[in-house]
Amino acid sequence: MPGTKKKLFKFFSLMLGTAIALSGCFPSGAQKTRRPQIDASPWTEKKVQNKSSGNWYRYMYKAGPTEDAPVAILLHGGIFDNRIWLNFHRLSKKYTVYAPQYPDSSPLYNRKIEDWGKVVTDFVKAVNVSPSLIVGVSNGAYGAIEYLLQNDVQSAKGLVLISTAMLSSSKKEIKKRTRMARFALRLSPGKLQGLVESRAEGTEYASSPGKVTQKDIFYVRPYPYYYQLFSVPYTQGDKKQKTHNIKLPVLILHGTEDEIMPLWTAEDTLSAFDNATLKTFSGEGHDMTFSIGPTLCDVILEHYN
Repeated sequence: MPGTKKKLFKFFSLMLGTAIALSGCFPSGAQKTRRPQIDASPWTEKKVQNKSSGNWYRYMYKAGPTEDAPVAILLHGGIFDNRIWLNFHRLSKKYTVYAPQYPDSSPLYNRKIEDWGKVVTDFVKAVNVSPSLIVGVSNGAYGAIEYLLQNDVQSAKGLVLISTAMLSSSKKEIKKRTRMARFALRLSPGKLQGLVESRAEGTEYASSPGKVTQKDIFYVRPYPYYYQLFSVPYTQGDKKQKTHNIKLPVLILHGTEDEIMPLWTAEDTLSAFDNATLKTFSGEGHDMTFSIGPTLCDVILEHYN
């Protein structure tokens, strides 16, 4: 009997220690990865599984004007939900549009730049399409570039990069990104998620032409998403993407008041491609994909008419 009591004491001590440790993973104010439900119309929200890899993807879909309309793939990034593209449905005037939840937690991540492209490739194969236009905002730009570098995409006619900076394009950019990544990777999963959420809650979002605000679509994604996101710039150092191997016409869209990716980063992006055009938007910030989505759609449709 004494031996049994001793074993029970050890068991409950272990359980208590585990509970205390886990309590630090979800600090006060942090959500437990609950994704807000909203009316995403005129988009349709779907899920698809790549039968080969077994990976599942959540995505938004908007049919184009005809069954054989060219396909556009929209890739968001960072703390945003894929519904940051809600006000981009105007692209369906010409394209059938897919906007996956990207980048998300995925077994395809191995702390390398190339992994972002592998995730995009896996999704594109899952929905079985041949993209004509690939659009990346913020961190989504790196996946768009890697997808093009890793695949012989004969159907691709254009690449659009919004509110982004080329990874390791300059010493200034490398220093900024590495410092941010090092700070993030030192935090526990809960503290990092809680920090992201509190930062988002305290942000003054731009107005939007639609009925949904950015707060309506923000949520803390599951571990290890943020660690995967920050590991790439931290572990890859000053490795650059081979952007000059992309010969497609590239359209760069950037807000003059972007505090996350300052305007000078757009100029770095412009010089990273052989065939690129830069258009700036006065007074717009890092969230302009959401705030002036219809305007950006019109610019894209006109550029790739």
